[in-house]
Amino acid sequence: VLSDFRKDNAAFFHDCFKQTVKLAMELKLASLGHISLDGSKFKANSSKHKAMSYKKLKEQEKNLSIEIDELIEKANRCDKEENQTYQDKTGYEIPEDLKHKASRLAKIKKAKAALEKREAALNPGQPIEDKKQISFADTDARIMGKKGNFDSRYNGQISVDKDNQIIVGQHVSQQANDTQEVKPALEKIADAAGKLPERMSLDNGYMTGDNLEALDDSPIEAYIATNKGEKTHKEPLSESGRKLVKADFDYDENKDQFRCPGGQQLVIVREGKDGAKIYQGNKETCKACAYQSRCCESKNGEARTINTDNKEPLRRKMNAKMEQMGSKEIYKERKVIVEPVFGQIKNRGFRGFSLRGFEKVAGEFSLVCATHNLKKMVDSVFKGLIRPEFEIANI
Repeated sequence: VLSDFRKDNAAFFHDCFKQTVKLAMELKLASLGHISLDGSKFKANSSKHKAMSYKKLKEQEKNLSIEIDELIEKANRCDKEENQTYQDKTGYEIPEDLKHKASRLAKIKKAKAALEKREAALNPGQPIEDKKQISFADTDARIMGKKGNFDSRYNGQISVDKDNQIIVGQHVSQQANDTQEVKPALEKIADAAGKLPERMSLDNGYMTGDNLEALDDSPIEAYIATNKGEKTHKEPLSESGRKLVKADFDYDENKDQFRCPGGQQLVIVREGKDGAKIYQGNKETCKACAYQSRCCESKNGEARTINTDNKEPLRRKMNAKMEQMGSKEIYKERKVIVEPVFGQIKNRGFRGFSLRGFEKVAGEFSLVCATHNLKKMVDSVFKGLIRPEFEIANI
């Protein structure tokens, strides 16, 4: 009964979460002064051993189709010849082997179609890589992980308020990284809280063109950690023997070119439909440069390249902002705002989903986040931060 209740009430759980956010704001336990966004992977109700790659799915579909055609041909031939293999059967009965293969083929085709539909939604217009996998148990989950620890998972995203660690926005993503999660996160915050936060801090995983654009289009004062290669070094390049990084190259927004420390202009040599850009210098000029040994790492002696996207001006703006001491101090707060919340959720026992399918999983995550908020509110009562008799009477 409890299992059915969870399966059938995703919309109710979403509403419960929104109600906890509104209640927390009414009780002044959340102000949206500083929000921190982060994501964590939670195991799907499946197993990596019940998953299959796109390449394997295509191979299985082809092989099973051939085997089924051969079995049907053989069955028809035997039926006509009244082969004793079928004994007193009518000839219209299907051999068990054929039934098994036909059932298996149907499952393969269903999983393959689900994978193609999923990837088309997540990566429109992009070819599907053969290594992409899908779980037969939960076709919406994706293989996620790092350092050899891969499994079928979902990416849970939470936006946490600094005041009392109230979750003011949450959503589940099928993306294995956080490169496109800011826009949906802002939509969820506005939906639950009724407005956007004043400040927002995010780790380096969110430092992408799409995320920067979403924040730039909003009134939020954002702070995102700078990529390692884009951090300005304290010591002058001429006084150290270090390798040249992207931060050592000046960017000319008007010409859309990079200028290396040696004075050479790196121009666009490749541009993708997704906005990705590759800039490169001249091979011969690089060979004659004093920085060549510390800059060019191509084994074939090719010129130095710089990879970025069509949002480079926004990235440069954020990098410059994060050089300021005030920005660094604000960003430091991120660790104590959002990271402990994931620890609290997991320590209470939630480390993976019980339901299957994206919509049901999203509902379950809303329930988890609503429970977290309610616990924070109850804790606040015991700490004396709010007085229920007075506060609730004024809501």
